[in-house]
Amino acid sequence: MKGNYLLQLIALIVFVQIGFAQQQDSVVNDAIVLELEAVGGYVVPNYPNYPTHNPILGIWGSIGKVHYQSLFSVHYNYPQTGISVGYIHLGNTEIFGQQFFLMPYLSLNTSQKKLHSWWFRFGLGAAYFSTFYDSISNPDNVAIGSSFTWAFQAALHKKWYLSKTSNLKIGGHYLHASNGHTQLPNFGLNSAAVSVAMEFFLNKNNYSENPIKKEKKQHKKQWFVQATQGVGFHELGATAHPIGGAKKEVFSTAFSAGLIFSNHIKIRSGFTYRFYKQYYDDIRKNNLQPYIENPNASASNLYYFIGSEFLFGHISIDVEGGLNLHKPYFNYFYPYYENSSNFDFWLKKLFCTQLGLNGYVLNTQKFQRFNVFAGIHLYANFGQADFTGAIVGTVIKL
Repeated sequence: MKGNYLLQLIALIVFVQIGFAQQQDSVVNDAIVLELEAVGGYVVPNYPNYPTHNPILGIWGSIGKVHYQSLFSVHYNYPQTGISVGYIHLGNTEIFGQQFFLMPYLSLNTSQKKLHSWWFRFGLGAAYFSTFYDSISNPDNVAIGSSFTWAFQAALHKKWYLSKTSNLKIGGHYLHASNGHTQLPNFGLNSAAVSVAMEFFLNKNNYSENPIKKEKKQHKKQWFVQATQGVGFHELGATAHPIGGAKKEVFSTAFSAGLIFSNHIKIRSGFTYRFYKQYYDDIRKNNLQPYIENPNASASNLYYFIGSEFLFGHISIDVEGGLNLHKPYFNYFYPYYENSSNFDFWLKKLFCTQLGLNGYVLNTQKFQRFNVFAGIHLYANFGQADFTGAIVGTVIKL
């Protein structure tokens, strides 16, 4: 279902456009930044008989904004948000191909220093690979099983002030790409890299030049309730096999309640119900005992979760961890498809995780009572990709 990957990419672009629309909530003191970055590093092997490869080389450009006057500026220590577009030569073009990516990012200053400070960057977006696994033409590439994948970046940069219009940056990066188990094989591609970059401020509004007025953080709390409905897709199997299976839906419904702190962080707790179409069809097709006695219940998953959402106007970063209360088919699935220890089995049977981006209709720092949102998320069993999905939801302040 290549259209599924295109929808992921389109959704991310929409989120970014919404994010830049937040400029209406700011004044001219916000800084517009262009960045050019050169990257070098190495792909880190993560399965046996890994293909030989040379170092990776990449170049990408970014456009962003340093938020001096946005409603969330003080709380997040005047962060920088934007979008990066890049190219990476992966050291073995015959097997790994070439990578192109589009990635919204968030950068946070780790200290109160305006000059020569350390910045942490988090990015989550979409990547395109010029070649991927094929049983005939490219059987050695079990890292990437599809042309479109998720792209993730975590980086730490040291910045040096050069002038009113420029900074020098040197950083270290962890880079990851995988398709979220939507098409096998899917070991994912991991890289470690270093970079050198230049930042250019279009409105001469570099950090030391901007007269930042420190304001007191608000410390109010407000209760809320939330409901979401989601649908995702995946293939049935382990990380590397079977190849070429059908992609089927995972349906989910979640209810939660929690606290919003200062209109910037949402902490929630609740329950999620999922129904796996793959599990249901496999049970019926193979008459699996004892699951066939109640295939609907056997293909279901119920878990308790705690989630944290970091709010930036119309956009949020959503992180969630859960404890499975009911997932019976996994007792058959994991021993049949995976070849790992009992300890790994229990970790993945008990714990589930989620990471994604949400886009809100109303500014999360402004809405009074009711808001709606949509998001795209990667779901995993204790870090091992399970499926990729989209959600829509409502949140009501009490």
